[in-house]
Amino acid sequence: MDYEVVIENGRLMFKKSGKPVDTTGKAKWIFVLSTSKTLYVGQKTKGTFQHSSFLAGGATLSAGRLVAEDGVLRV
Repeated sequence: MDYEVVIENGRLMFKKSGKPVDTTGKAKWIFVLSTSKTLYVGQKTKGTFQHSSFLAGGATLSAGRLVAEDGVLRV
């Protein structure tokens, strides 16, 4: 899965698939904004996939959790 996200018409969309970011459900979703201002979003997997996984431990501008529904950022 490609984690890079772009904003199209005000909605968060996965760049590779063109599908909207939708984090509804029980899973926790995380994001990282790289120093080149590229946004990455993915499902957190405790002990396996976390914030540092997106950029292999590289520098970031911001990181955290998010909630989006059909590409619309909610939290």
